[in-house]
Parts: sequence; C-alpha cells; structure tokens
Amino acid sequence: MKEVRAGMPFLVAVQLTMDKGWHTYWENPGDSGSPTEIHWKLPKGFSASPIFWPTPERIALEGGMVSYGYEHQALLLTRITPPNTLPPSGDYKISAKVSWVVCSNACTAGSGNVSANFKVSKGMPVADPAWSQPLREAQSELPRETSAVHCTVTRSKGDYVLTMVRRNDWGGDAAKAQFFPSDPSLLDHAAKQVVTVKGGTITLRLKPSGLSGKQPKRLAGIVVGPEHVFWADHATAISIDVPIGH
Repeated sequence: MKEVRAGMPFLVAVQLTMDKGWHTYWENPGDSGSPTEIHWKLPKGFSASPIFWPTPERIALEGGMVSYGYEHQALLLTRITPPNTLPPSGDYKISAKVSWVVCSNACTAGSGNVSANFKVSKGMPVADPAWSQPLREAQSELPRETSAVHCTVTRSKGDYVLTMVRRNDWGGDAAKAQFFPSDPSLLDHAAKQVVTVKGGTITLRLKPSGLSGKQPKRLAGIVVGPEHVFWADHATAISIDVPIGH
C-alpha cells in the first residue's frame, strides 16, 4: 500500500529470510533464543499494534532442548492505524528498528532499519500489487480465535490437561496436534505432549516446567494442527486463553 486514509488501519510486514539451517524465534522462543523486536517510529497520531506472530515450528536442538520459531522465512505483520483526520496533502513516513536473534550451531544477534513512505488517499487506498498475495498468505497463517472449539484446562497428577471439544469428529492426523505456550516458563518444552483423540474430543497432557514462581491461573497459547486437519474456519492453528481448573 502506497497510500493511507485517515482512520483506516492497514497492515505492514517485516520479512525475515534465513539461510538454510538457521532459524529465528516466536514470541516465546522456548528453551533458548529471543523473539524478534520491532520498535516503530511513527508520525504524530499514528499507532502500531503488537506483532501478529505467524504459526511457529517446533525446532529440536542439541542437548534435548526445544525452541519455537521459524526456518526459511517469516513475515511479521503489524497493524498501523492513522489518526481520524489527516491533511489532504503531504507525505508520511513510518520507520522501525528491527532486532533479531538467528541461530544454527551458534547464535548471532542482528538489527536493521526499515521504512516506507505514504501519501494521503482521497478515496479507497489501493494495495501494492507486489505485496497483496504475500500479505494474504501471511494472514492465513495467523492463529485464530474460534467459538467452534470449546477448551478447558484441569490439573491431573501434576500435569496440565487441555481438552478441546467440537461438534464434529476430528479428522486426519489430529493426534499430531501440538500446544505452544505463550508463557516461556509454564511448560517443559522438550517433554512429550501426550495426545488422545476420541470423536470430537482432543486431550493434550502437558508437563509443567517447574520454573514458574507461582501457580498460574490461565493457560494461553496456540494449538497447532498438522496439515489437512481443519481446526476451525480452515485455520491450522487456534489461539486459546482459558482458566486452569482443578
């Protein structure tokens, strides 16, 4: 998009491309690493959302550790909202400092600056054709909230038990479902997640890390399904944030 309209939010993307064998990190990096940070510098009255994190991968590391992140490429989306009034002429510049950690057998930190210029549109802004398809694909990879799946969490023999129920049977390889916690200290990332499927019910048994200083009250994160399993609304991952029962 090369034009903006007063009060109309739009998406911008920071693209990270990694060499073969290297990876960057999700908002919860797991056992090692650090998430990418984007610090925006915006014109007066503009605001930026937090990063919309795409669905991560589970990356096995040496020594039995596990990280959550991205290999090959990641497109990190942010929603920019202009103020409700803008002068009808003039150019606007948004810029950001992007900081990341990329790892293979070793890790290195990096940073760079990105920017884009926009004009004020008198009508409906026209999307940049070079980025329309990549942005649509990136949006399709975002975890989604859904009312089609009912989630509960209880404690059993020291573990967290996440139960997901929907009206129809779970198809495909639903037993390969994985939970990615938002809180880095909540779970033992390397521990096997025991998954059982029966009809429209999936149960995931999750091992606590023992690192959390106090008993958490909620379980937040995403549940990722294997390919060809339609979780809800044709998403491959759903976001959850539910209280922990007893």
